[in-house]
Amino acid sequence: MPSYNQLLTQAQQLLARRKLAEAEPLLKQVLALRSRNVDAMIGLGLIYNETKRHHEAIEILQQAAALQPYSIMALANLGTAHHFLEQHAEAVKAFRQCLTYQPNNATNQYNLACVLKAMGELEEAAEAFRRAIELKPDYIDALFNLGNTLRDQKKPDEAIETYERALKFNPNHAESINNLGNAWRDKGDIDRALEFHRKAMALKPDLLDAVAGVGHALRDLGRPEESLAPFQYFMERKPGDQVTHSGYLLALEYLAEQNPERVFAEHVRWGKRHANPESLPTPTFTNDRTENRRLRIGYLSPDFRQHAVAFFLENLLTGHDRSQVEVICYSTNTYTDAVTERFKGYASSWREVARLPEPELAELIRNEKIDILVDVAGHTAGNRLLAVARRPAPVQVSYLGYIDTTGMSQMDYRLVDAYTDPPGMTESLYTEELLRLPSTFACFRPYEPLPEVAPLPALANGHVTFGVLSVAAKINMGAVGRWGEVLTRVPGSRLIFGGNGLLNASVQERILGTLAAKGVGRERVEFFGSQPLTDYFALHGRIDILLDPFPVTGHTITCNALWMGVPVITLAGRKYVSRLGVSVMSNLQLPELIAKTWDEYVASAAKLAGDLPRLGELRRTMRERMRTSLIMDAPAFVRNVEAAYREMWRKWCQR
Repeated sequence: MPSYNQLLTQAQQLLARRKLAEAEPLLKQVLALRSRNVDAMIGLGLIYNETKRHHEAIEILQQAAALQPYSIMALANLGTAHHFLEQHAEAVKAFRQCLTYQPNNATNQYNLACVLKAMGELEEAAEAFRRAIELKPDYIDALFNLGNTLRDQKKPDEAIETYERALKFNPNHAESINNLGNAWRDKGDIDRALEFHRKAMALKPDLLDAVAGVGHALRDLGRPEESLAPFQYFMERKPGDQVTHSGYLLALEYLAEQNPERVFAEHVRWGKRHANPESLPTPTFTNDRTENRRLRIGYLSPDFRQHAVAFFLENLLTGHDRSQVEVICYSTNTYTDAVTERFKGYASSWREVARLPEPELAELIRNEKIDILVDVAGHTAGNRLLAVARRPAPVQVSYLGYIDTTGMSQMDYRLVDAYTDPPGMTESLYTEELLRLPSTFACFRPYEPLPEVAPLPALANGHVTFGVLSVAAKINMGAVGRWGEVLTRVPGSRLIFGGNGLLNASVQERILGTLAAKGVGRERVEFFGSQPLTDYFALHGRIDILLDPFPVTGHTITCNALWMGVPVITLAGRKYVSRLGVSVMSNLQLPELIAKTWDEYVASAAKLAGDLPRLGELRRTMRERMRTSLIMDAPAFVRNVEAAYREMWRKWCQR
């Protein structure tokens, strides 16, 4: 029979050759002969980690570390096991111990940084990655993940510089090339982003993140039809990725030729694939079923910050009757700003949950006995629909943040109004039950401070200036062609485009080519990209009439324009996403700004442009019209929402 030394040597040789299954029984034999052999314990811990038996790894490695406290191998593998189990505090402790004994170990600096990043401690993580890079300047993984951390910190310029450093050491590192594309997309240079995503795909065809990057870039460039194929390719090969599937849903919304039934079917498919209730635990609730008691309302959102949603959510949270409603906010975003600090003051309780896994988030909400959970994200970035799928609250509501159904049977209601969703028109396009609020589905609070309404630009310019203020993704060439017809009908008129993505050369070429086909020259068109809010609002001083995109119409942009005195021509479609302008104009009692067909849209815009007295009157009176309308009557709006919540609650209590 071989000695334990011979067994250990043989096992270590097998480990070096990655023959884990053969090494494991030999190491167990060693421990049967010498129960305190640390080398055998470390070997087994490594095998357990490699085979995803992390609990067993922790048990054996803790024994090794107790016997040999200075063992870097024991501590490093222990930290790895804790990290895999998302036991972050324990992982940090283990890696910090490693660095106490061996401070110049680049690998353990890197491992510590990865754990800190997972915890959301981005500043500390960035410093740890930098320390690893100082120790090993060509550490590609550290450079790559430092770039990712900088992107998370909203520092795209620094991220780009970091990815480029990685590529100096390895020009063909496809992951860095792909994320370089993501960083350029963060900056709004989507043309360049697409170039890098495609380069990464060429180097590594199985890099699905690059495939998704191509899809996102094409969609954001206003080419949703072209984006569908890469999204579909990704989903076929990684069907469990709900984030990219959600990106595909948004691309469908942007298609110029809308097919509402197709879009609905794909949302339902998302729900069945990623949130199938049959694969999840059946919830039980112990909430007090008293119908008229004070309700605990949970708001779940990544957008408690400077964001379009905040313009509408703020009035609701500030206006709640605290004798009837207790407000608990669950923030799913690590990024915060001054608006976040304001929102914290509106909540009875504030929870930072961005780093909580879905099961833990659902358990937290359930344990806090939330009566009605309001999801304010839908399929937008940072959503936690998979936590909502676990039904953490007895009543669950989709509201405001997303333009369509969630496709989930676990979402009970959707708050809309009779203009976005006229009775009998759209019920079949939702998995949720529609609950129509009186008059308006949202209450607008303008950004402050804002400039006063500027005089009508046409009076000084001698011509009418139309505007399209929208992200490039919403602008399709069918709509651009119609805007060209408007300019043709209004001699001497100009058109200003402004929004994220509109400085990309490919976007401008497509727009200008489409307008040229309608006889509109380049000299009549001006482009602006994403701007600081002060510049964005000042731009309204140059615009006489705003043209609403279609099929994804504006809402925040529409309300901002109206507040700045600029009337908006909108086209009414079949479903919510194409009827947001209808809701706003109907509440302002401006039916002449709502078109039912594209021909009517063009005619309405041309007619208004030809009536400068009417344009001037609208500009002078629009802010007061807004201020006295139902879309800014916060007390009435909040009471309507609370009445809707109470109705939902009573229905649940009576089941």
